[in-house]
Formats: sequence, structure tokens, C-alpha cells
Amino acid sequence: MLALATALRDIAADADDDLATAVRLVSGFVLPAREGLPLGVGGALVISAACEAYTIVAADLHMRARSVGDLGDAIGALVAEVRTDDPPPGLSIGEVAGLARNLATTTDRAIKHALLRDAYASARPEQARYLTKVILGELRVGVREGVVLEAIAAAFERDLAAVRNAAILCPDP
Repeated sequence: MLALATALRDIAADADDDLATAVRLVSGFVLPAREGLPLGVGGALVISAACEAYTIVAADLHMRARSVGDLGDAIGALVAEVRTDDPPPGLSIGEVAGLARNLATTTDRAIKHALLRDAYASARPEQARYLTKVILGELRVGVREGVVLEAIAAAFERDLAAVRNAAILCPDP
């Protein structure tokens, strides 16, 4: 909880990062639930975009995913292997939020593919791993709401009861 509090405090201090998106991401969501916007992205599109971004053969990615049991873990591992000399710039939380919004607001498969390909091309290995999981709704490390509320209270030196009351009034950041 203290590590999460520190991370949230750091994110809030960074003008380029979006605290609400960060809270959603650690909770296992990418867009506010109240908007009801599906991303409209499946495994085939993720695989195609990742393979193009990293010049990976799809059969190799499928084989790695079967061996490790998770597409996100497979993409992260393969990216770490192919990106040894040229580290990518990485993605900010704001860029992930923008990607999600753009994916949710277009139905054009070619545009979705290009958005994902470009995001993967910029992502570091661990980012590619978790980007895949969050895009596909398979992030299994979502932090429980109570822990997130405790971390918010600690990060911003607020009373936990007040933070809980605020979450009741605004449950979806």
C-alpha cells in the first residue's frame, strides 16, 4: 500500500501523467466504466499489431504464448529479446489513456491496428506486457478498491473516511 501511495504521489506531481487513469489501471480498468465504451480489440488484432511493431513472426508469438500461458507475458518476453540495443522511449499514462480512448471511439480495424502498432513500437518490454493485458481485459493484478482508497489517503495525507466518502460520490475516476 505504501509503494502504491508513493507511486500515486509521484504520478500526481508529473504534469504529463493522469492520476485518474493511473488509479483505473491499477484497478484493472482502462476507461471509466460509466462511459460504457468497449475498446473493440481482440487477440488477433493485438498479435498482428505487436508482430508488425517488433518484426516478430506470428507463429513464434503464438508458440511463446502457449508456453507461458499468457499473451501479454509472451509479448513482453519477446520484446525484451528483440529490443536489446535500441530501447524505445516508453509510454506515459496519458498516452495509454489516449490510446484507449482512440481505440474505443473508432470502428475501423486498420486504424485500431495502426494505433496499437505505434503504441507497441514505443513501449518498453514491461509496458508492452501490461499494455496487452489491460487492452484485452486480462490484467489479473488489479488492486482492490479498499487498498486503492488507503493509498490515495496516504499519498495525499487525507483522512481515509473522507476519501471513502468521496469515492461513494464519485465511484469511477
